[in-house]
Amino acid sequence: MTENQPPPQGNTYLMDPESAAEMARLMMQDRAFTEAMHGLFPERSSLESIQAILDVACGPGGWTLDVAHTYPDRKVVGIDISTRMIAYAQAQASAQRLSNATFLLMNALEPFKFTEETFDLVNIRAATGFVPRAQWPTLLQNCFRVLRPGGTLRLTEAETGARHFFA
Repeated sequence: MTENQPPPQGNTYLMDPESAAEMARLMMQDRAFTEAMHGLFPERSSLESIQAILDVACGPGGWTLDVAHTYPDRKVVGIDISTRMIAYAQAQASAQRLSNATFLLMNALEPFKFTEETFDLVNIRAATGFVPRAQWPTLLQNCFRVLRPGGTLRLTEAETGARHFFA
């Protein structure tokens, strides 16, 4: 897919998910999210009960790779609709020798190709950019289906809060 081709049918993403410019934007967005949140898991003092983590719409894999690096004894799986993003994330995992990070090509708006109760934590960041309002119930059902009992669904969205006033 070239930079000027439309995204594949069934994709509700506003930008071309195969675009190098989109990859760069997502990498910057990922770092900004983690920094603004003050870390990978600022809401937790321990990951003791979390062994398997799914990162939905992982993009180029920044958060997934950071988690895999920081917690080498945890299994971390990132899924994304973009072939380019997944290839990049896999290459980064290989270069960093992160055997606990896996990246799979998968559309977050379709049923996940995992068995029930596979993950202890499902992470989704900035999904309002690609999830139509009518598809949220299905996405959330898919997340809950792959969560183990007592697992955590972690949704993170951003609001800039910036207000511009002109005199």
